[in-house]
Amino acid sequence: MSLENHTGGSLDADVEVTSIPQGWEGYLQGGSYQISRIHVKSGEEGGTMTLHVTVPKELTEGNYRVEVKARAGEGISDTLPITFMVNETKAGKGSFTSEYPQQEGTAGTNFSFSTTLLNNGLKQESYSLSSNAPAGWSVSLRQQGRQQR
Repeated sequence: MSLENHTGGSLDADVEVTSIPQGWEGYLQGGSYQISRIHVKSGEEGGTMTLHVTVPKELTEGNYRVEVKARAGEGISDTLPITFMVNETKAGKGSFTSEYPQQEGTAGTNFSFSTTLLNNGLKQESYSLSSNAPAGWSVSLRQQGRQQR
């Protein structure tokens, strides 16, 4: 979230999560810290903060509302309502495929092949690749392309 300030001068704004569903937890973060106040420069650069929300494990489908409020002196305030739509969505599984799952050759033959790693889940993931080659073999892994959807 970002706050814009068009007053012509910098100001400090008190910020808080003013409404959150029962059983949920939430806080605002600026930089590396949980915040309740943010400095907002004049102009469109403004101030940036992140809303962190933790929801209960058992949650029924529906719409849930969270409100964040910013106040900076007399008459300067605004409320941002955010609606979270909760429904049961089955995330896909990731996959790892090889162009050639099996290759044969004589001693000293170099093998090269491409693989594809897909993350069909709902969140960004990190993957580590390694090899388990027999003694005397040399294996190198090289990223040649990266595509994000």
